[in-house]
Amino acid sequence: MKAISWLAAVCLVIVIVLSSFFLLVSSPDVYQWLMRRNHVYEALDLPEETIDRAAVVIADYMVGSEPHLLIEHEGESLFQGQEIFHMYEVRRIFSAMRTGLIFCTLLLFGLAFLLGKDRNLVLLKQFRVMLGLFGLLGLAALFFDQAFLWMHQLLFNNLFWAFSPSHYLIRLLPEGFFLGFLLLCALLSLAFSGMIWLFGRSFRSL
Repeated sequence: MKAISWLAAVCLVIVIVLSSFFLLVSSPDVYQWLMRRNHVYEALDLPEETIDRAAVVIADYMVGSEPHLLIEHEGESLFQGQEIFHMYEVRRIFSAMRTGLIFCTLLLFGLAFLLGKDRNLVLLKQFRVMLGLFGLLGLAALFFDQAFLWMHQLLFNNLFWAFSPSHYLIRLLPEGFFLGFLLLCALLSLAFSGMIWLFGRSFRSL
């Protein structure tokens, strides 16, 4: 049962992290806030409403509710073919992540059923797993340039993710945007994990 409880704890952490990730990635307000934090509105030669529209379209496209990554500016598409293709690849990865989230959720319920009365231990053990993951994410944040490069090299088998400074995609979503997103996701996941841990402690004391 001990091994099963730790496996369930890992599954719960994955569910928490992916749920936090999709909560953030589906919110245009998060995109706009991070863009403002990284001075995108001041740096780009685009109207504010176009940047706001880009945040909405990108967020909707990433979660599959927008079929096309089409943002018009002065009668032309804001994004070029390379940018559209890269974001299509990213959306496919996000789709696989959603499948993983569903799988882990179902597996978690199955493991909880097997654990019976011991399932409350999962609520406590998951916080230890989350703290370990939080440490790894903190390390990635400290060396974000290298981690960001490794991530792209691992996930993509082409160089279409390497953009020139003229591409609007990386000007709208600079590296600082992704660092901020990583930190938000880590903090939100840790907060959810902490609340679940507190619930597990209070439930155990009953």
